[in-house]
Amino acid sequence: MSELQRYLTDPHVTTMLGVQGIQIKDVETFFETVSAAGGSDEVDVDTFVMGCLNMRGPASSMEFFTVNYKLQTQLTYCSQFIEKLERTVQAIHIKAAPQADTLRLPLVDRVRHPASEQPLGKL
Repeated sequence: MSELQRYLTDPHVTTMLGVQGIQIKDVETFFETVSAAGGSDEVDVDTFVMGCLNMRGPASSMEFFTVNYKLQTQLTYCSQFIEKLERTVQAIHIKAAPQADTLRLPLVDRVRHPASEQPLGKL
């Protein structure tokens, strides 16, 4: 990471990347994203080049919409899974406990989007 930071503060490197339409404004986020995509804590040359190629040009509204849609789909899936898991755990508690009413777990009936705190709807 420190090596990448050193290179990305070099005016010659940033100019070369800029000519290619690549602007890396947050080195740490770029490194984390590229290393996660490469499946390693280190970024080799091939992974770096692929990460730079994916960063070229401005992102379109459609790309943001697509990412947001996929994220919302995953959030809904995870929320449904958590609710099902809570029901399963509650059923196990009811069967296992002699006083089931005192051991009931509260179920989440609404999931909120973390950024807006707006309800996404009942699952």
